[in-house]
Amino acid sequence: MTYLLLACFCSLQLSFIWARFTVFRIEGAAPAGVRVIEVSTLACIATGIGLICGRGQTHAALDALALLTACGSAAVFAWALRSVKRRQLSAAFSTDEPVELLRSGAFRWVRNPFYLSYLLAHAVPVLASHSPWGLLPLVGMAGLYGHAARLEERKFFASRLADEYRLYAARTGRFLPRLAPWR
Repeated sequence: MTYLLLACFCSLQLSFIWARFTVFRIEGAAPAGVRVIEVSTLACIATGIGLICGRGQTHAALDALALLTACGSAAVFAWALRSVKRRQLSAAFSTDEPVELLRSGAFRWVRNPFYLSYLLAHAVPVLASHSPWGLLPLVGMAGLYGHAARLEERKFFASRLADEYRLYAARTGRFLPRLAPWR
């Protein structure tokens, strides 16, 4: 089970690294925030691998939940990729002005499906290792992705898409779907 959990975690992280260079665009030099995400992610990957490899006894329920979480992360990530089709999205912390608002597919339910898939992946080592130390990278990355999402929203609110984005944000959750139906 340890090898399966490790393979799932590493496969997810490799997919995210691939997406960083193919799905997201950066014009000019990478912003400092992108570098912070890259370094933090590498540290979280190393920590996650260490936690999974160093885990003690197995716990059937938590191991199953870790596998389900990894599958959920992969499903959300694949859905987000399908939703963007062949577009290249602006990378986190980029300063370019938004030119379109995605509202279909995964983006119909959450404003940041890629961040949701990343956070689910960072939860896998917590569940797989049964260690509260795994919460540190998860909480740190949640804070970093939350900050990036807020900055991205400011860009939308300052753009020609502000009114459209305001309506979208009112009915679509940032990382989790809203429980209230669309008005």
